[in-house]
Amino acid sequence: MILLFGIGGFEILLIFLVALLLFGSKQLPEIARTLGKGWGEIKRTTSELREEFKNQANAVEKESKNITDELNKTEKES
Repeated sequence: MILLFGIGGFEILLIFLVALLLFGSKQLPEIARTLGKGWGEIKRTTSELREEFKNQANAVEKESKNITDELNKTEKES
């Protein structure tokens, strides 16, 4: 049994049939293409955001380590 977002195979088939009845066989591929492009854009954007958060977290971690090292150096000098 295929599970996608908690939806089984029968439910996916039912959704497809309802969409086919609502939009017709000519519009359905266009709608699917548009949804696919939108989903791809969402994935790209979230990937870019995730990468930016990682970069910022690494920068903060480096800065924190530099401050800690400086404090330790200052304590040893005193």
